[in-house]
Amino acid sequence: MIYNNVVLLEGNVMTLTGRIYPVEELQKAVDLYNTTNKTILGELGGYDEVSVSLDNVSHKIDNLRIENNNIVGTVTILKTPQGEQVNKIIQEQGFDSLKFGAKGAGHYSSDGKTIRDYELITFNISLTSDEHIGVAE
Repeated sequence: MIYNNVVLLEGNVMTLTGRIYPVEELQKAVDLYNTTNKTILGELGGYDEVSVSLDNVSHKIDNLRIENNNIVGTVTILKTPQGEQVNKIIQEQGFDSLKFGAKGAGHYSSDGKTIRDYELITFNISLTSDEHIGVAE
């Protein structure tokens, strides 16, 4: 299944993990992905490591862009074991029940909340709202 115009990360607002991603940082991350033509593979869960495990891949993300201060993209659920799990969740609870979390690396600004020098790795689908999302140093 393909889902267009999915908001993956909101810019300039505090996330559930207490981080703020400035739109300028998000734009840099989107520009880097768009110039390298990388395919973004995401996992169901998978927040323990900075890398993406192919065993957990459930979806891919294309057409990454900034719209209304948010990272938006096209999400395709893949025909993998984890992708089938995501499809079951969608069938039972609807696509809007999915929560996407950014997985990447960056540094906190002096306020301890705002992310700088952000390097986007992927967007995972969170199983619970309290999972660790992203990596900051």
